[in-house]
Amino acid sequence: MKDEIISTIARKLKKERLERGFTIQYVSEKSGLSKGLISKIENSRTIPSMPVFFAILKSMSLSPALFFESIDYHNDEIFHVVRSSEHQPIQKENRPGFHYHYIMSQQVHDINMEVVLLELEPKARGIATATDGFELKYLLQGKVNYRIDNKNITLEPGDTIFFDASLPHRPENQASEKAVLLVFYFMRPK
Repeated sequence: MKDEIISTIARKLKKERLERGFTIQYVSEKSGLSKGLISKIENSRTIPSMPVFFAILKSMSLSPALFFESIDYHNDEIFHVVRSSEHQPIQKENRPGFHYHYIMSQQVHDINMEVVLLELEPKARGIATATDGFELKYLLQGKVNYRIDNKNITLEPGDTIFFDASLPHRPENQASEKAVLLVFYFMRPK
């Protein structure tokens, strides 16, 4: 399988669920899995075990063959170029004022890396989240206050922050202009 298959599967799971009109609550009830776990899987924040993955497929009455049939695998080049026209808007969490644009993902040894562009509208502030892995964020534009656990860090253009994402964390754009961050997620399979 190609390196970015983990994120491709996560996006496809969410797409299939939405196309079928199922809520996360419905999939949770049918699969016996928590809503939080399903959300983390759909948003590439955790990698499901095979039994968990198949429970999700079964809850949507979706066969593995049909699920994998339409996944596009890249060729075996020694590099991977992602053109700006290929960036896709995605929803990671239901946070007003947070706009994510998927750039790419790669598997490097046992680490899954996903790269997104995060735009924060003025005054955008979400609830704290925690994920399995680490995050690196580079502020391209604006000013962002980052809260990690019980510490506040102010980021200005050109600043980079790297942290253990299992700690509760959230960015806040307290300014009157949009903030833009380049975000790298590093997740290790369980």
